[in-house]
Amino acid sequence: MHMRKRQNSRTWRIWGKIGCLIVLCGLLAFPVWAAEETEGEVEIIEVVEVTYTTKQFIKAARSGNLSYIQEGIEAGLNIDKRQKGVRALTEASKYGQFEVVQLLLENGADVDAANKKGSTPLMLASERGRVDVVRLLLQYDADIFVENEKGNTALIQAEKNGHTEIIEILQEAGAE
Repeated sequence: MHMRKRQNSRTWRIWGKIGCLIVLCGLLAFPVWAAEETEGEVEIIEVVEVTYTTKQFIKAARSGNLSYIQEGIEAGLNIDKRQKGVRALTEASKYGQFEVVQLLLENGADVDAANKKGSTPLMLASERGRVDVVRLLLQYDADIFVENEKGNTALIQAEKNGHTEIIEILQEAGAE
């Protein structure tokens, strides 16, 4: 639970979970309340609900909003859920959001979970030239031999886009 006191005020913001979480159609919500301290007693003065959706989670992964990703994970959001064909890890990998990729992987994201076209995070990072992300995904044993619906592997994606450093990294990892 996190508490923050407003300047020049006896009002405290208290952020936390009450009771059980509500999970419905990819929507995760929990109450957050504000309380006011008066003469040693705390009175709840406001209750609002913070909501996490898969769509917002994926958007946060794409943009590198690490705090939103962390909050969603702590709230129990399914980090591998697909929305409109994409997943948080595929989007973070594609857009080079290294810290988000790392956080998702540390929290059990499927390193080889593909988007609707069959492209894995490794393929998308290789296609876009995201060297650090490629190295990280390989540390988590990303499959270098997976093919997307067009028959392309991560190595082919890197070759098509002229990413020589990634080509070398993938070849060192055993890609042909």
